[in-house]
Amino acid sequence: MVQFSQIFTANGSAFLLMLLLKLHIHSQVKKSSLFDARLLSAMIYLTMFQCIWDTVVFAIDGQSFPFARELNYIGNILYYILNVTIAYLWPLFTEYKLNGSKSRLKKQAIYSGIPLAVCAVLVALTPISSFLFTITEENHYERNGFNFLLPTALIFLYLIYGTIKVYIHRRSKGKYMIFPVVYFVTPIVISVTVQAFFYGISLIYIGIAIGLTGVYISTQSESAYIDQLCGVYNRRYYNDYIRAFFNSKNKSALITGALIDMDDFKPINDSFGHDVGDEALVKFSSILRKYMREIGFVVRFGGDEFVLISERFENAVENAVAKILEELDAVNSSGENKYKLQFSYGIASVTADKSSDDFLKNMDSRMYEMKRQRKLDR
Repeated sequence: MVQFSQIFTANGSAFLLMLLLKLHIHSQVKKSSLFDARLLSAMIYLTMFQCIWDTVVFAIDGQSFPFARELNYIGNILYYILNVTIAYLWPLFTEYKLNGSKSRLKKQAIYSGIPLAVCAVLVALTPISSFLFTITEENHYERNGFNFLLPTALIFLYLIYGTIKVYIHRRSKGKYMIFPVVYFVTPIVISVTVQAFFYGISLIYIGIAIGLTGVYISTQSESAYIDQLCGVYNRRYYNDYIRAFFNSKNKSALITGALIDMDDFKPINDSFGHDVGDEALVKFSSILRKYMREIGFVVRFGGDEFVLISERFENAVENAVAKILEELDAVNSSGENKYKLQFSYGIASVTADKSSDDFLKNMDSRMYEMKRQRKLDR
């Protein structure tokens, strides 16, 4: 039995939520060429349209007026196809969010679009084949067996595919530039599952609206803490982390830090240009990240300075630094770059009952002691 008041309330709430979200990001998308923001906007626009269209389709069902049955067929065909299209955009969004490559995105769009195209054809042929549903002579929508679950299954496959891509990225590249996909997937899976088995209610779009809002909030929080060039945490994250650590009630808690300063970075910029300098920073930070992901995290402190933070003892960070030095030696010896990647560092540990200023000063003084010693050794 159709519960039109529930449908109107759920879809109306979802529409208003999407409208507020779109108004909030309008200026960002307008002024930015970031393609992930445009993909997010596409999902928002489709959801807003579906909120209206779904309500209209339910309102048409059972009505008697010229071409009402034909309109009911068209409405349900679009309903199924656009639902799958919203899900199809999810792995594209994650692909671009994680890799930022339009060429890879185009390949992804083609391969991922094949199941969507097949589904669209099957749905479009429903008036002839009655594969998914039938509109009776009295203009009532009726599902045909369990075939209607095909688009639902495809929605789940797209959600799972995009989610797997995120977690593969998490494992292979460390816990950077990762937004919590559970914010997007969970409300959609629940709402789609409930609606699939209880016809007459509409929960899909409120679920999608909540999911998209969660993605937007989490990506905004992420961007506030991530250095856009190097993909590691920024100074703001460091300050918030350190403040929380020294305000913790467990005053025996310990952290170890390594302040790292790239040696002779300015000559790289002067000799080869800032593009090459940026490339050097990205390569350097990726190596730092590689050996810190299991024991802590990396912060771009400013310019060519980085901080490695771990909640383990100094020997764990010393071992990580030793591995970083070994890899840099191999990279420099290979001659693959026009420049050499080298750094000086200072390691210090501190407990939560001490001072954050002392923590930074200890790392800084030990790093500059290494720099001074190297100058003397030349």
